[in-house]
Amino acid sequence: MIYYASPTRLIGRHHWRMVVENSRYGGRCTDWQWQRMGCEDWHPSKEWPRYNADDTYDGLPRSLQPFYDTFSHAALAMLAGFHPLYPSQPVQASLF
Repeated sequence: MIYYASPTRLIGRHHWRMVVENSRYGGRCTDWQWQRMGCEDWHPSKEWPRYNADDTYDGLPRSLQPFYDTFSHAALAMLAGFHPLYPSQPVQASLF
């Protein structure tokens, strides 16, 4: 389940967005998703062709850093369980 998706940004020939979603270990986590121009499917960062977990940037485009700086406040609010536009109201998880 995706709790937050940032606006998309075109970097090269791909659209990128930051998402807050359920972690497979429990709780929530952030991830990058990418989409080819003209396609509807979003892919997790680990499916990026140059993905490298040993690299400082995970093999992802370095131009994602300013993008992260712009939207990190909203992602951090969602990680803490608050809506980024209404920080005084906790987000209610879906029952289904």
